[in-house]
Amino acid sequence: VLLLEKNLWESFRRVGNEMIVTKPGRRLFPPFTVSLRGLMPSKNYAVTLRVCSADNFRYKYLNSAWVKVGESEILQNERRQLFNHPHSPNTGESWMKKPVSFKSV
Repeated sequence: VLLLEKNLWESFRRVGNEMIVTKPGRRLFPPFTVSLRGLMPSKNYAVTLRVCSADNFRYKYLNSAWVKVGESEILQNERRQLFNHPHSPNTGESWMKKPVSFKSV
């Protein structure tokens, strides 16, 4: 698994990642996009993203800084933290042809 746009992720890591919350769902920025290699082309695979809270707070970017604005909605049910890629399951050949992206969860 190779993380794409690693430089962008590194720049966000220095100040913390931002998850944009929209009405239809949670949109990730930057998008989590990976390149998959080494899969067996004819085998089926499910690609899943697991999201874990870093702490118990929600943050807002105000005046060039991240500020706590309340308690987060911690996912109590661990299964709710798993997000299947919409194309799952799919063959290894299909997964390795192009990048796999989770733009929203």
